[in-house]
Amino acid sequence: VQGPLPTFRAIQLLPRARMAMMKGQCLWTCASVPVGAGLLYVRYLYILHHWAQSVYNSTEISSFLPGEYKEAENYAATFDGLYSNGYHDHSQLHNTWESHVIDLLTNTSAAEEAAGAAPVRSVIVLGCSHGLGAVGLQSRGYLAYGVDVAEKAIQLAVATRGRTCGEGDEPCFVQASLTQLPYESGRFDAGISSDVLEHIQPADVPRVVSEISRVVRRVLVLQIAGWADDCATCQDEVWWGEHFAVAGWRIFKLYRRDAPWEGGFWAVLALTRSA
Repeated sequence: VQGPLPTFRAIQLLPRARMAMMKGQCLWTCASVPVGAGLLYVRYLYILHHWAQSVYNSTEISSFLPGEYKEAENYAATFDGLYSNGYHDHSQLHNTWESHVIDLLTNTSAAEEAAGAAPVRSVIVLGCSHGLGAVGLQSRGYLAYGVDVAEKAIQLAVATRGRTCGEGDEPCFVQASLTQLPYESGRFDAGISSDVLEHIQPADVPRVVSEISRVVRRVLVLQIAGWADDCATCQDEVWWGEHFAVAGWRIFKLYRRDAPWEGGFWAVLALTRSA
């Protein structure tokens, strides 16, 4: 569960759900109607909870943004402002949208390895937030690094995730913009990004594509949200695929995940290229 609104509302409605179920505890001869009604009511609460979740998520960024940040091109100021107002705070440290992306990275890397490529070892999370995605990668045996434009996000990641990139002195989490990544060319075998690139201003997309492609060598898995109230660049998977193709990426998988509760979709891309 993410965010206080749906959680609080669900807690408020739990007594009603219990009452509905209690009403269903009658004799077996009459059980079918009240028990069925109770189960339908619980299902209603489940749907209501997820509707509340979608309302919270879809307004999360816009409600936290001070007015001067809404069209800002200064990404660091924008997202530090968000984090200062509770965005992805300690209450959300166990939430991540990256599980699907990590699964896809694992499958794509396995297919590439079966075709003769070297195993993927180092992975950069592009827009890592509080670093839970890096922990997920580490649990699968990857050396996981994270970069985020918000200093407060990196502080959270460093404080709560430990060393996800193996032993040594090199920082696992670094504050930087995707428009100018502080890594040498070809530094990482693979990169992942979930619910990040939609926040890039359209004019900056070519530069961000170029920077990601400079530091990531072989496998790139992206999940990019496309709902109008929460993105600067709202485009589908084909559009994003064409932009990354300019940097030499080939499509391994390209598809869309519908998100009807958000009134939009995720563009999902698994991209590969020769090292």
